[in-house]
Amino acid sequence: MSSTFGADQWRVRTIDSFDTDDVIGVRAPEAWSDDAVADAVRTGLAVDSDGVLDVSVGIEIVVGALAAWGDLSDGDPALAP
Repeated sequence: MSSTFGADQWRVRTIDSFDTDDVIGVRAPEAWSDDAVADAVRTGLAVDSDGVLDVSVGIEIVVGALAAWGDLSDGDPALAP
C-alpha cells in the first residue's frame, strides 16, 4: 500500500535506528532532514509497507482516521475536526 502523491519528491532514506545499532530504510519526503525522518519512525508515522517503512502510508492512515472522525461528528460543531 504505497502512496503515489508527489512520488517524485519521495525516496527511500537510510537512517540509524533510534533503539538499535541497525540502519533502516524509510520512504520519506526528499526535503525532510534525517532528524525528521527519525522522528517519523519514533512516533509511528512511518508504517511498514512491503518491507520498507513508509511515511506516506502512515499519512494515509491518519487522513482516513480523521475523515472517519469527521463523519462521526454528524454535523455537531463540537465534534468536528
